[in-house]
Amino acid sequence: IIFIETGAVIMPFLPGDSLLFAACAMAANPNYSLNIWIFVILFLIAPFLGDSLNFFIGHKVGKSLTKNSFLGRLIKEEHLKKTEAFFEKHGGMAISLARFMPIIRTMSPFVFGGSGGKYKTFLPYC
Repeated sequence: IIFIETGAVIMPFLPGDSLLFAACAMAANPNYSLNIWIFVILFLIAPFLGDSLNFFIGHKVGKSLTKNSFLGRLIKEEHLKKTEAFFEKHGGMAISLARFMPIIRTMSPFVFGGSGGKYKTFLPYC
C-alpha cells in the first residue's frame, strides 16, 4: 500500500500513515509475535521505490502532458518553466519538506521528474 501510495500519482488517498501506525502498534504487542525490524526495512524500502517509480513516470510523461487535448488546458508550457525554475532554486528542500505533507509527498516526485529534474539530484532527498 505504501509503495502504491507513493508510486502511483493518482493514489495519494491510500492510508499509508494509518498503516504505519497500525503495523507498529501490532508489532509492539507481544501477543502477535511480529518482528519490528521487518516493518522497519519494508517501510524504508517501499516509499523509496515508490518515489523512484513516481519520478520516472513524471520524467517519461511530464512534458507530453502539455500536448494532451484535455490536460494541455490545465498544464501549460509556462507552468512547466516556472516549475523548473522553482526546483532549480528550492529542489532539495522542496522534496524533503514534501515528505511531511500528505498529498504533496505523492505529487512532488512526479512534478520534479516532469519538470526535467535529474534523478541523481532527487535521490539524496528521497
